[in-house]
Amino acid sequence: MVKKPYFGIRCFAVLLFLLIFSGCSQQEAPASPVAEPEQVVPLPDVEMEETPVVPTKEIVGEPTVQEQLPAEKISKSAQSIFANAQKVNSYSYLYKDFNNVQGNVRVKGAKMAVQEPAGPNVIYFDTEKKTAEKYCISNSRCGRLWGKIGDLDYEKEYLKTPLDYLAEITEAGDVYEDFIYQRKRAVKIRANIGDIIVEKASGLIMEMSSGEGKTYFLDPSYNTVKDEDVVPPSHLVPKG
Repeated sequence: MVKKPYFGIRCFAVLLFLLIFSGCSQQEAPASPVAEPEQVVPLPDVEMEETPVVPTKEIVGEPTVQEQLPAEKISKSAQSIFANAQKVNSYSYLYKDFNNVQGNVRVKGAKMAVQEPAGPNVIYFDTEKKTAEKYCISNSRCGRLWGKIGDLDYEKEYLKTPLDYLAEITEAGDVYEDFIYQRKRAVKIRANIGDIIVEKASGLIMEMSSGEGKTYFLDPSYNTVKDEDVVPPSHLVPKG
C-alpha cells in the first residue's frame, strides 16, 4: 500500500510545526509584570485646633463735642469778657449784699482782707488754710482791743469774690447791653448764677442779681493790692 509516505509526510509536517512554534515562543518578549496598585497609606488623624473666634469689637465713633466737653454753654461774647479776668492777680472793691453785709475787700492770691466800712476791725482770710482771724488795727480807736481779737469760723465769715462767682458760671448768654456803670465800661449778661454786670476791662463782676437779691462789687480796682494789704500788721501778730 502506498500509505507510508503520506504518513511520514504528516509526521514531518507536525514536527516542523512544533519546531517553529517553539522558536517563536522563545523570541517573544516576556510580558511585563502587572504593577500592583500603590498601597495608599492612610495619614494619621490630626486633631485640628479651632481658630478662636475673636468677637467683633464694635467701633464706636468719636464722641460728639457735647460728649467731649462739659455741659457748659457760654456764648463767645461772654467768654471774651470773662477771659480778661485771667489778667487779674489782685483786686479790691466795696462789697454789699442783700443782707446789708458790707466791707472793703482786698484780695491777692490766697490772701484776703475784709475791713468794716469806716471801722478799725479787719478780718484776714487765708483761702488755702481756710482760716479767718479778726484784728483791730487802729491803736487810737481800739484801745485795749488793739491787735488780734480772735479766730473766726472761716465758712461763716467768708465772702465770695467776683472770681468765685465767675468760677460757678456754666451757662451764659450773649452780651445784651454795653454801657457805663459806676464810671466803668461794663456789659450785661444773663448767666446761670443770675443777671450780671461785668466790667469789660477786668472781666470782674460788679453786680449780680439772683432770686435772693442783689450783690454789689463796687468801685473795683485791680492789680494794685500789695502783700501787706492782705495780712495782719506784723507788729500786731502774736508771738509764738
